[in-house]
Amino acid sequence: MKKIIFLIFLASIIFGQETKISNVNGSYVFVTDSKLSVKKLPTQLTANELLGDVFLRGTDNNEIRFTEKIEIKKRSKNDAKELWEKVHTELKSDDNGYKLSNDLKHKRYFRNGLKSIKYILDVPKEISIALSSVGGDFNINNISGEIELVTTGGDVILKELNGKIFTKTMGGDINSFALEGNIDLYSAGGDIECKNIIGNTKMKTMGGDIILEVIKGRIEAKTFGGDIEINEFDGKTIDLKTFGGDIKAINIKGDLNANTKGGDIEINDIKGNVEAETAGGDVEGIKIIGNAVVKTAGGEIIINDISGSIESETMSGDIEISKSYTNPKKDNSITLKSRNGSILLNIPQSMDGVIDATAEGYGLDIVSDFDINISKINSRKIVAKGKINSGTHKIELNAVNGEIIIKKSNK
Repeated sequence: MKKIIFLIFLASIIFGQETKISNVNGSYVFVTDSKLSVKKLPTQLTANELLGDVFLRGTDNNEIRFTEKIEIKKRSKNDAKELWEKVHTELKSDDNGYKLSNDLKHKRYFRNGLKSIKYILDVPKEISIALSSVGGDFNINNISGEIELVTTGGDVILKELNGKIFTKTMGGDINSFALEGNIDLYSAGGDIECKNIIGNTKMKTMGGDIILEVIKGRIEAKTFGGDIEINEFDGKTIDLKTFGGDIKAINIKGDLNANTKGGDIEINDIKGNVEAETAGGDVEGIKIIGNAVVKTAGGEIIINDISGSIESETMSGDIEISKSYTNPKKDNSITLKSRNGSILLNIPQSMDGVIDATAEGYGLDIVSDFDINISKINSRKIVAKGKINSGTHKIELNAVNGEIIIKKSNK
């Protein structure tokens, strides 16, 4: 079908607005441009229940430029104009600042010929914004004021923002880059991705994954149906919780709390204390500089190279721990408990410790590279006790229906 385009000027002086209509392949496209000067900062821009996507960018200019693009599928130009008048939004000022205003009485216009709406804004970057959309996306860039965004069915993209940030989407993803401040992100049905974030950040999704990269400050992340991954963190604490997925944390400077009800936990290169617990998976860690408490109700635990104390327990699986001994003055105690599994402990031959080990049940045995006293109490119980070097730190091992192996290492 041959493209037919015609352009008609509607009005140009009403409230400083200019609207143009074009007809492209049978659809009428209304484009309205307007602007208002901003005489005083800080100020705010508000809008309730917008019907389309919002593209907002902060600038160094003291004015708001607003472009509205509406596409309508109707048989005649007059019918299209009549619908446009119902959904058209105007940029206005009031005592509280500035607002996008319309007189919508209901939101069923998309079933009546309305194909799409786009709101494009250039605003002073110091402005605060509070916007809500019915089914549209948000794309917000370069703002240093407070931000509040709510959409019932769209995605959210945030870039280069500095301030208090609250974002909520009921059916889309959140993607953020270069944010700083107090940040609160919520999605009812999508993924959350964050990169280069500084500040106190809370995020929650009811049905998606959380992916984090290069974060400073404090993190609270929770998902009810997905995985959590974080790569590079520098701050105080990280709290990660998922009810149906895996957790992966790499290159962490700070204390880590990881909890999953139905997946595995993988941690690597942690400079801080660790608490990791899963109700239905394995826990694997490499290079932890700090103390660790690790528990699983249904999997294996493997920790390779931990310099602090370690407390580990599994209800159904093996435990394998490799201990380093870099600071004898700190807590280097070891407590390992396995129900229905074996224990393999690698400890440096230079470590100072007191071993107290018990193997009970079936398939039991205790084997040690260190010179300790191993006694078979009966067919269902073996105990081992002994001191390594000066015997400063306690080493308590307990295996039910499994064996205990203690090996020397050179770390």
